[in-house]
Parts: sequence; structure tokens; C-alpha cells
Amino acid sequence: GLAFIDDPRAVECLFTTSKHPEPRMRAAAMRALGSGRGDLRVSSHLLRGLGDEDGWVRYYACQSLGKLGFAPAAEAIAGLLDDPAGQVRVAAVEALAQLSGAGAREHLERAARSAEPDVQRAALLGLGLSRRPEHLGVLTAAARGPDAATRLVAVSALSGFSAPEVLDALDRAAH
Repeated sequence: GLAFIDDPRAVECLFTTSKHPEPRMRAAAMRALGSGRGDLRVSSHLLRGLGDEDGWVRYYACQSLGKLGFAPAAEAIAGLLDDPAGQVRVAAVEALAQLSGAGAREHLERAARSAEPDVQRAALLGLGLSRRPEHLGVLTAAARGPDAATRLVAVSALSGFSAPEVLDALDRAAH
């Protein structure tokens, strides 16, 4: 609730908590910082959270930076696409999907070609949400892929587009 209190002491408390020795406290602070205003001090604390030793702190820092739309974090977030914690990899993909800029889109496309199914599927959903025509090739290729669950996600992502190749991909999926 501190993120919603319009008093400088509330956000200062979150900054202090983001350095707490207990990982669960740091994770809660990272999550809360993404719910409030997105000034540079908040972004700075969240960026530091991307390098935390605890996976859940990194997870919430990614989510918060994505929610705040802090595009300068794209490279740092993309660095977590190979994180040892699975939830962090997926959070990185979800955050990149919310960021503007060519760098975020390039990293998201790379994730959509990932060998890891959860990362690939999250990236395909992110590409579908963007509804950018340049992503149609990646999405239609995934809709023809060997894995049924991934094809289903790709088809779902394609449903938001209106282009001739989408109709072909949906027709193939139906058959």
C-alpha cells in the first residue's frame, strides 16, 4: 500500500526496504515500486533489483520496470533472458513486451525463437499483443512449429492481426 500513499516518506520507506537483508522484503519492495510513480529514483532502485541475488527480487524488478514502461531498461532486462531462475526469464519476456523501442522488440523476437518452451510462448504472446506487422513472420513460423502447445499460443497471438498471412495460418491450424 505504500506505493499509493502520496507522501515522500512512503516511497522512501520502499527504497529502504529494497535494501533489506531479507529477500522476501526486497521482493515486496520491488513489486510495490512498480505500482507507484515511475520517476528516475524508482527506476534506479528497480534496475539495481535486476542484479539481486534472489530470483524473486529479480522477478518483481523485471515486472515493475515493464509495468512502468521504462524503455531504457531493455538491455538490462534482456540480460535476464538467460537467468538461472525460470520465473525471471518469463518476467523478462513479459517486461520486454511492455517496453517501446527497437531494442526491446529485437530481444522479444529472439526470445520467441528460444528453445525453452515457456520463454518462447511468453514471447509469442508479447509479440501478439504488440500487433506490429513486422512480427507476423515469427508468429506464423511458430504456428507451423512441431509443438502443439506452442502452435496454440502462436495462433492465439495471431488472432489480433488482420493480414492475409494470418488467415492462411489460421486455416492451416484449423486443419
